[in-house]
Amino acid sequence: MNKRNIFMLLAAAELCASAAGLMAQELSPHRQPLAGLKALYVLVDNPSNDAKRINLTTEDVQRTVETKLKMAGIKVLTVQESLRAEGGPFMSVNIGMRSRDAILFGDIAISVYERACLKRDNTMCGGFITWQTSGIFTTKGKNASQWLQENLNDTMDIFLHDYFAANPRAEPIPTIPKKKK
Repeated sequence: MNKRNIFMLLAAAELCASAAGLMAQELSPHRQPLAGLKALYVLVDNPSNDAKRINLTTEDVQRTVETKLKMAGIKVLTVQESLRAEGGPFMSVNIGMRSRDAILFGDIAISVYERACLKRDNTMCGGFITWQTSGIFTTKGKNASQWLQENLNDTMDIFLHDYFAANPRAEPIPTIPKKKK
């Protein structure tokens, strides 16, 4: 490699490193509302009859979500604590499912809500979705419940990724080991 190619390679590497540094300093608008959030109440919608047929319960979903939050160091609030907390933060988890023949169709939606007021008129206040993600799925067979649980874990990982982008920490996040098939 000649000196010119080496110089160009080093210049390109420096440019990439500078750009990465600038991007790391800016928090995307999607993640910004999570900055400073330290605790959440978890509200799980009741599963549909189709979800109940594969033995998916509200308690299972609640336990999965709360465990992921606690393992990540995020405090899980009671409903009373959430109502007293600034902004009244809570996470809504909704798993919608329908079945046709032996195939399940559905979606997992996770939203974070908080009370907030408009900056231009602080008398206009209400509850707002400050963060959300969702995904759709289809599956069939006996392992539908396990597959759904894995997708819920993956969807929670999206939340945790955005949460820690907005709230960096030094310790690694423990993960829930996946069950062997």
